[in-house]
Amino acid sequence: MVLALRKKSTGSDINFPDWFKEVAICYFDVGRQKATNESLQKEPVLKDFMGNTDGLVLNGFLFTPESGIESPGKLVFDGIDDYGEFNVPSREVLYYVLYKVDLLVLEKDTWQYLYNVNNVRNYLAYTSKFSTPTPNTLVSNGTLLSPRGNIQRVQHRGDSFMDFCTIGCRSNLVEYADIAFYGAIFLRGMITQDELEYCIKLLNGEI
Repeated sequence: MVLALRKKSTGSDINFPDWFKEVAICYFDVGRQKATNESLQKEPVLKDFMGNTDGLVLNGFLFTPESGIESPGKLVFDGIDDYGEFNVPSREVLYYVLYKVDLLVLEKDTWQYLYNVNNVRNYLAYTSKFSTPTPNTLVSNGTLLSPRGNIQRVQHRGDSFMDFCTIGCRSNLVEYADIAFYGAIFLRGMITQDELEYCIKLLNGEI
């Protein structure tokens, strides 16, 4: 898989702590970027605030409220052909993914997948029109914990290597969720509870 080469983002004005700089592979944040449909039409990329990747390249979006920015900080994926993708410059060991999303459609009997790493799908929930959503308790190579509201943590095995990642639905993938995406942090190392709290505050715009 080859993505068009883009100039890497230059990082962030945030003074990240040293431990975060060491463990964060990449960090995307729709609100912190102040992304709008107009700005994303000109350059359909979510900035990597760590500056380690070329950003999350957006594809399939119409850049309307139903397929794009619905409100400040909220990027809606239509669950059909909206997706973002990024390459990792060097092969990384992936331990955690922290993501902040809302699941928009609950009335269908299906697994609702969120993203894939190296073509291994990771699901958000099982939903049914006859019951409340069943949270994801087992990912293909790890477990999902729910530390705070709509911020989720996926824990991967230490041998989960990462070359590229897709968030959303590429054309050859099915059962991807209709989501509102706010941000995500991909981490290469273990984190403590205090460090997790920092990441939660970061995704919530409290830092």
